[in-house]
Amino acid sequence: MAIYHFSVQIISRSKGHSAVAAAAYRAGDKLRCSAVEAAAYRSGGKLHDKGKLHNYTQKKGVVYTEIMLPDRAPK
Repeated sequence: MAIYHFSVQIISRSKGHSAVAAAAYRAGDKLRCSAVEAAAYRSGGKLHDKGKLHNYTQKKGVVYTEIMLPDRAPK
């Protein structure tokens, strides 16, 4: 029997945290902040690590990941 677990955490930019870095870590993937710069601009937000590459591809134990973006999000 499978036991499912779901948890939610708030990523606070005011505390210097990066949603892109958190997503890259959880996915064990490589993400660059430039992919979300347009969304930050539209929301009036600022990116603390603009253009920075977050690479967690060497992370072990990631079985499955899926990152979903809106249809018109930049590649």
